[in-house]
Amino acid sequence: MRLFLTVLGVLLFAGVSLATQEGVRSLAKGQHSDRTKQGAVVARDADSFTRLWNGLQAGGQPGRAPAVDFKQEMVIAVFLGQKPTGGYAVEVTGVRQKGKRLVVEARVRQPDPGGFVTQALTQPYELVAVKRSNLPVSLNLTPAPAKR
Repeated sequence: MRLFLTVLGVLLFAGVSLATQEGVRSLAKGQHSDRTKQGAVVARDADSFTRLWNGLQAGGQPGRAPAVDFKQEMVIAVFLGQKPTGGYAVEVTGVRQKGKRLVVEARVRQPDPGGFVTQALTQPYELVAVKRSNLPVSLNLTPAPAKR
């Protein structure tokens, strides 16, 4: 049991260190929100984040909003827009400065052709916390590699 807890602690620490090194901390992911258009939304203060989080509540996001230090961080939400079925997902893979912009890199997963998916409208999203910046944000979506 002690070995299990030690290994678990090391893995959790490694995961936190990796997220900190990359500068992107995932706050929430889901399939349902109030956003039907594709794009990125930035919250640089607590009020903006509360409004953004409440929109996720409308889509069934459970619980209290995660803590964010808005003196040091900001939140970027990436929305895929409304999709006709389940099986879609978005994953933020990085945020980098390019000239006078921040570029949010994200991978988009689509359902496998002929695969079984939920037959319901979905609005996939991910929220991440990143180092605070006043630069405008743009979004670069790329397809996720196909599963084999």
